[in-house]
Amino acid sequence: MKSRGEGVWSIVALIVADLLFANVALLLSHYFRFVSGAFGYEELHPLRSYVGIGVLQTIILPAVFAAHQMYRPRRAVSRLDEIWGIFTCYSITTVLVMVASAFLWRDFGPSRLLVALLWVIGIVL
Repeated sequence: MKSRGEGVWSIVALIVADLLFANVALLLSHYFRFVSGAFGYEELHPLRSYVGIGVLQTIILPAVFAAHQMYRPRRAVSRLDEIWGIFTCYSITTVLVMVASAFLWRDFGPSRLLVALLWVIGIVL
């Protein structure tokens, strides 16, 4: 049987992994949108323009996942339920990050395609 300390560290590891993958998704979506040449653009947004979105995502993502009890150990959960939970939580996180960024930085509008790429890549990762 696991001790309580081991359970806490596994939850911390999950949160760290989620944050790492969420920020990797932001980097990849910026790369695919602006650097790779796969999609045309009229105005190049430098990566530093999206640092605030990364910070917001780092704050909001664990809160949303915890509110939906994604970090609670559960038994006999199907993969489909787990995937649905990830889809739901990451979708809510993306919407909340975009709403918060619209209020905080009114002069900067993120690329809609980058937001869509961020959403898809974040769910896949």
